[in-house]
Amino acid sequence: MARHLRIRIVIASFISMLLFVPPMTSCGTDSSTSTHADSVTVRIIDGKFDPRIVEVDPGTTVTWTNDDVTDHLVTSLEPGIFTSPYLQPGSSYSFQFPAPGSFRYYDDIRNTLKGEVIVR
Repeated sequence: MARHLRIRIVIASFISMLLFVPPMTSCGTDSSTSTHADSVTVRIIDGKFDPRIVEVDPGTTVTWTNDDVTDHLVTSLEPGIFTSPYLQPGSSYSFQFPAPGSFRYYDDIRNTLKGEVIVR
């Protein structure tokens, strides 16, 4: 009888853990940040933008900092909005987003790097 009680306690503990413990988030390429700050930094590191998606208020300045080992060129997907100079390792580029909208961007050197700035 005591054995059955222990099994029930173990099962109940396991179910409680599944119901009440929040799931862990991944550290993959789908990271995002939402902020009301005047400025936000997006790191270019390990061949990706981190965070990949940022949500900001109008007037926020986003700064891309190249913490990678190769050059990068941050460019808006819609032509003419913004294009950084070539960012060598350790250098940065900033752009202020004055109005609401969704601004997708990519690395014009390595087209697999993509990100987005959402201005609310």
